[in-house]
Amino acid sequence: MIVYVKECQYVSLKDIVTWIKNGIAVQPFKSKADVRENDVVIMSNRDEDTDIRLTMNNVLIYEDFFEKVSSSIIQEFCYNHDYYYLKNALSRAKESDITTLISGASYGVLGIDPSYIENTVNLSSISQDLYYSSSLVKGACATNLNIKNIVFCVGYYYFFTDLSRTQNQDEILRISKVYKPLLHDEHHCILLPPCNKMLYESNIFDIEKVFDLYTWGEYTKGFFNQNRQRKDFAAKEWDDKSKSWSELSSREKIEAGKRRAELHNRSIKRESSFFENVTILQDFLDFCSKREINVLFVITPVTSYYLDYLDPDFKSEFYRVLNEVNGIVHLLDLSDNKEFVDADFNDTDHLNDRGAKKLTLNIVQALAEM
Repeated sequence: MIVYVKECQYVSLKDIVTWIKNGIAVQPFKSKADVRENDVVIMSNRDEDTDIRLTMNNVLIYEDFFEKVSSSIIQEFCYNHDYYYLKNALSRAKESDITTLISGASYGVLGIDPSYIENTVNLSSISQDLYYSSSLVKGACATNLNIKNIVFCVGYYYFFTDLSRTQNQDEILRISKVYKPLLHDEHHCILLPPCNKMLYESNIFDIEKVFDLYTWGEYTKGFFNQNRQRKDFAAKEWDDKSKSWSELSSREKIEAGKRRAELHNRSIKRESSFFENVTILQDFLDFCSKREINVLFVITPVTSYYLDYLDPDFKSEFYRVLNEVNGIVHLLDLSDNKEFVDADFNDTDHLNDRGAKKLTLNIVQALAEM
């Protein structure tokens, strides 16, 4: 098979080569006589040479396929954004100039501003538990021997979480969409919901290659950018979703904090997950000790509206675990740090842009003092 390109001011050979799979010849179109039955001619619908389109049945219109494929690429990326972002982040983390990795769940996603911390990759993801966080970090460290620091941005309840055992189907879907394709690991999950894929398939076009270029370009824009703003990810545990955190009354904030804390308080009963996470942590500390990697746990700031209702046993158990494991663990507890005020938050327990800058600078300082 040969792909012929009918060049004009709207399409060139160079435009098309990027799309074509390796091993398929791409040549400029010169004559209909050169084209065999199994060859393909690509041309623009604005090309004035309409005779080719009318007389040949193996003509592909550039604008048609470009629109269809581009649309499917954008839809796939939006539907599986966290997978593709984390996939590229993991790839970046394996490069030798990276010396610090950040991981954790939503506190790590929303609480870090990469503008203020150098040579660092954030491997956090929403609802990501210790099992998957440590797996991602280990994968990066196995390739990148220059990593010196691991930072976990978490809440006191973190050791009681296990994504694979949640009853929330939207959360389980994260395993289907993110961790199964990325790590080939469903952990304890027995029944995974189906994960849709929206990309076209083709025996000519290397859609995966084009898609990879697109997703890398989106990764370099950052998790948050003009199209994805931190404020849009607020966990709105209040009735009037049209309001932002700053627009709520004190009564609304108290109720939101209570609701949010009660969601987390349910996990205090997950003893089996807790004991497994202690084992995972110990294994991870042994891994880091052999490689002389520093481990820093950061309890990220939360509002008093949330902290007042969080089960205090979470904190005592968290501290007990860190005190009893074998190995050196550094801790930066900012849960009720007075530097963070109400105006630094998006919701009861997640930071806004201003708060993320503050938290990131606190982490930079802590790493410098380790």
